[in-house]
Amino acid sequence: MSTAAETNGAGAAHKARKSLWIKLKRQRYLMLLLLPCVALTFVFSYMPLWGLLMAFMDYRPGRAFFDNPWVGWKHFEYFIVYSGDFFTILRNSIVLSLLAMATITPLAILFAIVLFELRLRMFKRVVQTISYFPHFVSWAIVATIFFSFCRWKAG
Repeated sequence: MSTAAETNGAGAAHKARKSLWIKLKRQRYLMLLLLPCVALTFVFSYMPLWGLLMAFMDYRPGRAFFDNPWVGWKHFEYFIVYSGDFFTILRNSIVLSLLAMATITPLAILFAIVLFELRLRMFKRVVQTISYFPHFVSWAIVATIFFSFCRWKAG
């Protein structure tokens, strides 16, 4: 025979499971709204992980993906030990990162202060739109729009 405590524990777990399904049923439209986000996360965050495997394979296009021989750290060993360019590339990467941090951050702060101090409201909005536009659209599209505005006959 089961005791009252065991019965209550099993009943509570069943009740919690049932209430979860009730909540999910009530929020099914929110779950549908979440579906594109989950799909995009899978496509752009998890699918590229297969490409990382190619760094550890002797990959040849045309073969099935897993028919390529596994070579482990061979490519990295060659790059770091035998190529001789590793420390030059590492130094250049670190220097460029430090220069970017040292210049871009103060310039962005200065730009924000200058925009804040502008009196002409319309000019301020136009400058803000133009400066933020490349962050939302591809640079290729920005360049195309820019050149179409600057074209003598069509712009």
